[in-house]
Amino acid sequence: MSDDANIGDIHDKKRNAFLDFVKGIAIFLVVAVHTAAPFSVAYKKIPALDWQILNVYNSLSHVCVPLFVMTTGALLLPRKIERLDTFLLRRLPRSLIPLVGWVVIYSLVDSGGKATISDMTTAFFTASGKYHLWFLYMISGLYLVIPFLSAFYRAVNMSMKTQLLVIWFLCEAIQMAGILTHGAISGISFVTAQMANTYAGYLVLGAVLAEGNFVGKWWHGPAFFTSGMIAAGLTWFATDRQQSAVTTFIDYGSPFIIIMSVLAYLFLNWIWTRLRTDILLKPFVFLGKLSLGIYVLHLLILDFIWLHIANPLMYGGPGISFLPIITVTILVCVPIVLIGRRILLLNWLFGA
Repeated sequence: MSDDANIGDIHDKKRNAFLDFVKGIAIFLVVAVHTAAPFSVAYKKIPALDWQILNVYNSLSHVCVPLFVMTTGALLLPRKIERLDTFLLRRLPRSLIPLVGWVVIYSLVDSGGKATISDMTTAFFTASGKYHLWFLYMISGLYLVIPFLSAFYRAVNMSMKTQLLVIWFLCEAIQMAGILTHGAISGISFVTAQMANTYAGYLVLGAVLAEGNFVGKWWHGPAFFTSGMIAAGLTWFATDRQQSAVTTFIDYGSPFIIIMSVLAYLFLNWIWTRLRTDILLKPFVFLGKLSLGIYVLHLLILDFIWLHIANPLMYGGPGISFLPIITVTILVCVPIVLIGRRILLLNWLFGA
């Protein structure tokens, strides 16, 4: 393996391009999740084969948010943050302004223009707006802790960082066990959940993978797929047993998703260092640069497609229609985001 296959050896410019590549894959998977996940609650209400196919797609795609948070950790935790106020003034508007704007937009769209200011205010403060906007609340919270986490990260050695990740993984595993055995977070699982903080753990994980001498291998791809199939199988077993949707095995804090996220990140690194064809890599790097805009917009497009054109159960079922729906959604989003990023004031809504 050549030196450039080491994630830790990638120079800043090349590293940032790789992280954009990861974000490009992640945004594709986000659209996949939002195309497949709504059918998880339709067990035995849709054809069994269609449900199983969508369950596999949904399970494999759930590394999307972890990959986004990992790239944030890789970029920000190793940096020295001199002033807390300067950092927050630069970062928080990037998530809070789009959050406010899209809460308003989705409130108006979903209500047919009847939403009042009171409705929008309630939606914002109770996080009850369009379901995908939770990500902006989460990332805003992470911005508040990143300066402190960065100081810790830079002060300790790799051994302690690794130990922290092991503790985090165990805490998440205990939390999942508590949910499976008691049906809710309770007792020790509640305490460990508070200690672990799922997404702060992914920040550290991304930074460690970017800093360490971790080499992407071809077998990380099959290992990722195998782990995803196991998670999908357990999801089917639990759903069938309970006769209602069970997502515990593919929640973002699930040990399965943590393992799959590491494998996906390393496999993408292997692709990045082996696949020299720009025509295959650059589209995802490009999508990565537009990922926030595509993220906030895509449900408007996806809802329109489902309502007026097709859903994954049509035109031969999800085995045929799933990928075209995702592709069309992204292709429609891209020019809208590009135009929006060039218009004063609107550019804030699209992550410019």
